[in-house]
Amino acid sequence: MITVPGGGATCEVQMHAQMPGGSVDITDETAGGDVRLRFDVSSLAYTVTKDGFGCPFNGTGAKAGARYLQHFPITFDSAVNIQVSG
Repeated sequence: MITVPGGGATCEVQMHAQMPGGSVDITDETAGGDVRLRFDVSSLAYTVTKDGFGCPFNGTGAKAGARYLQHFPITFDSAVNIQVSG
């Protein structure tokens, strides 16, 4: 379980292990071997455990439809073979 506090002591969300839908894109950025990863995970279930003043939630309890989106580069110091399967 992951607990994410927010907005001081008035907001809190918990997420349990799950198999959400989404994608991971891998893009070759340069001839030097750098790649960029883009995670776009959707349909995450979560539980709002605290919803006080200034929180963006609409009440506590079980919710669905959260999205995790992140982009980041990976740089390699030497030639590397990467295999992705699954």
